[in-house]
Amino acid sequence: MEFDYTGLVNQNEFYPDHYWHAMLPEKVKEFEKKWKANAFEKTLGDPDLRPWIELKRQVAEYLKAGKQFAAAGAEERVLIQRRFVSRLLQILGYRRSLGHVEVDRNLHLPVLGQFESFNTPYLWVVEAVDLEKIGGAISSPCAP
Repeated sequence: MEFDYTGLVNQNEFYPDHYWHAMLPEKVKEFEKKWKANAFEKTLGDPDLRPWIELKRQVAEYLKAGKQFAAAGAEERVLIQRRFVSRLLQILGYRRSLGHVEVDRNLHLPVLGQFESFNTPYLWVVEAVDLEKIGGAISSPCAP
């Protein structure tokens, strides 16, 4: 079966052509196999709790959140977004950790999740809302 590259872009030819066409499909298959095995263990074999099924169920929640978001004010939009993203993180097996990270003396980032590798930050899920589109500032509960 041909590997489906839909949604994937080799931006500025970051990956060599050999890796992109020969290695990437195998890496994705390995990752998928491990993910499914891990999901099977976590759900004790219950097929309704597997991550890909849970993600499919989130389509309705996404559409519902989109409608609520369109009609909400700035503060409420942050809460709607936070609820939805928190659920996605949970489905994908990440732990939510609402807080802020001090990047510089006067710069703090609102972080919904931080994932570490060797006791150092590896990935942050940063909360962002387009204030220009919703007109005004917000007072985020995770601001310092």
